Amino acid sequence: MRSNNEIGDWAERLLQVAPTADVRTRTMALYAAAHRYSMTQDPGGYLRLLAESGEPEGVLMRHARATATEDHALMADVARDAAAEFRTRGDHHLAERAEINLATAWLNLGELERADQRLQRLLDRYRRQGPATFVNWTLLLLGYSALFQENRESADHYFSDGVGIEFIAMMTATGRIDNAANVLAHLEAGHLFDGPGWRLLVDDAARRIAQHGTTNTTSPITDDRTALQFMKNAIDHALASQPDRPNTPFVDMG
Repeated sequence: MRSNNEIGDWAERLLQVAPTADVRTRTMALYAAAHRYSMTQDPGGYLRLLAESGEPEGVLMRHARATATEDHALMADVARDAAAEFRTRGDHHLAERAEINLATAWLNLGELERADQRLQRLLDRYRRQGPATFVNWTLLLLGYSALFQENRESADHYFSDGVGIEFIAMMTATGRIDNAANVLAHLEAGHLFDGPGWRLLVDDAARRIAQHGTTNTTSPITDDRTALQFMKNAIDHALASQPDRPNTPFVDMG
């Protein structure tokens, strides 16, 4: 899910060759493109794309429009139906994303208690069955909800559980600049921070990394799995260097 920007670009290329009668392909291409425009916060660009390519009927297109234009009221209205449609098609991954979108809509509409209850149920489910990406998303959303409610202690707890971004902040704060730089580069390569809202989460750390410079010219991180292993090793090493801490692994990677 770090590569929504690339997937959206491929989807737009697919639109150029998909037959007009192939509504299913065109719908899914426009749905994928919507997430790209959402990340780059360019609703006007998505509306221009719809004007050029045509907008098929259906709940998935209404959901896509809500995503790209940040129409939270529309999202709250269509997300459940979109999730049901995806499950009918056998696409449970996108169905779960629509479930998270519903909680996000409530969060943005100020229905914080309602959003929290749903996010906690989703978090419990994702902790049991995965994927890790959805655990991270729900933790971040719960953290923002806590901030909106001026509960800084809970917000810090949720944010610290979302490992990748918190790892960058932690390594930077403790002077382990190379470790922070490797993970930051991995997230940047996947276009996670193309959207300015996400970029704000690492701005301070990124400035410190740029000012300090790094000594590593090659990164051991090649994908999300090696990123997790890299972070585990770095945290284990940091804990082992503390004389008053037991030399035990931080987390079992299974």
